[in-house]
Amino acid sequence: MVILREFLITQITPTIFTANSNIKIQLIEGTPRESEARLLSHQIDVYLGQTPATLNQQLTIYPNGQENYYLVIPSTSEFFQPNHFILDPTTVDLKQLFQAPLILTTSESAIRQQINSLLQAYKIVPNIVLTTNNIITATNLAVHGMGLTVSAASILKRLPPTPLNLIPLDATKVQLKYFLALNPQATITPELQALVKQFQALDLATQIH
Repeated sequence: MVILREFLITQITPTIFTANSNIKIQLIEGTPRESEARLLSHQIDVYLGQTPATLNQQLTIYPNGQENYYLVIPSTSEFFQPNHFILDPTTVDLKQLFQAPLILTTSESAIRQQINSLLQAYKIVPNIVLTTNNIITATNLAVHGMGLTVSAASILKRLPPTPLNLIPLDATKVQLKYFLALNPQATITPELQALVKQFQALDLATQIH
């Protein structure tokens, strides 16, 4: 499951190798549920992800960084406002916008689970025209006019200059928080301790102005 692994891995892996050149890393990708199950069953040593509030509380969790989600409106949309970038959410009808054609990640993703909670809170029945397991794909498809989407600051900041509107979503309802999780029943080696320390030292708070 490709969610934000590119961002996390590119942030943390070079730092780990610089500080610990003797360790070997094998990347195993999966949905949040799959990754959690692998960690609990000792198939993996560490789980890097987002939205720690949904994790099994048996795990030892190290949170770090957070960023906002934005509703992305491409220039081809009838709701696009020229000469504006970030729109005030109090000046738009979110219910109407979420009923426009949407491109979202699949239901197994941590991002989609938060979006579903937001939709339920606003009592919105979404018009989902396409799902993908990759938030970057969803963002690029939206930018190219296939519909609206919800994306994160770390993804949006990597886009080339593009005319679009961003509406910040209520951070009390949806917000991306990164974490590193360990199984407390596993042996915590010096290498794992070093990994935790490196992760906690990273600046993972991404903002858009």
